[in-house]
Amino acid sequence: MTVGQRRANGEIGYLMVNSPSVRERSLADASEGRVWKWLAFLLILVSAPMFGMAQENVTLDRTIFVASPKWHLLRRQAVRENALLFRKYAFPVIDDIEYVEFKDIKNMMSYGCQRNSRFVDYLAFHLPSWIELIGVDRNGWIPKLELNIAIDRVGFTAAGEYRNRELFIDLTNDFRDHILKLLISEKIFVAFGPKNERITVYQSHRTPSGGNVVGFFDDAVPMLSQVLHGGKVESLETESILERGCPRFC
Repeated sequence: MTVGQRRANGEIGYLMVNSPSVRERSLADASEGRVWKWLAFLLILVSAPMFGMAQENVTLDRTIFVASPKWHLLRRQAVRENALLFRKYAFPVIDDIEYVEFKDIKNMMSYGCQRNSRFVDYLAFHLPSWIELIGVDRNGWIPKLELNIAIDRVGFTAAGEYRNRELFIDLTNDFRDHILKLLISEKIFVAFGPKNERITVYQSHRTPSGGNVVGFFDDAVPMLSQVLHGGKVESLETESILERGCPRFC
């Protein structure tokens, strides 16, 4: 087991159970004169494949993605196809082992906030390259796909689109209220395809044992942004995004 792998503790695979946050550890390292350790992490980011993984061909039923409730806006990479992208990063838990090295952090979800009222906002799930899909062609395109979604014990069906390892859901009038609830739910399950494969995302400020998930991603994402040339990073709660609206971020 490497430094970036930890055995999950309890029902959910969570980061740093009984351990200090990245921010707390970085301050401790600085006080002991080990600042070079954090520069070494950046060198690992540059030299390692950004989405490399210790395992390959992992199925979704073995995987949980753990995320902060916050979204991150990378200022230099904020716009895609004229939509403002708020990104949610996650680390995977595979077979009860947490993978929390920087190269394992994935932009798992995006909220596309349209800057033009003629188009609808959308939610996207991004599947890592190491995920093995059974029921659909991972590099294919399905323009209309039924999604069975469960959020904090509430279930609903939505129409989605699958394209090249990404699932898209438009926030039309039929689904908007449910999707907005999804954005703030702690537990998110999205099943799709003929094999009913399921994406599982848990988002929480802290682990049951007090581990600081938000602090971890608030520290890690700016480091990733440096490597990706994403510019300044803004960390935002879902409510703040919805209240302010896209024009105020542009």
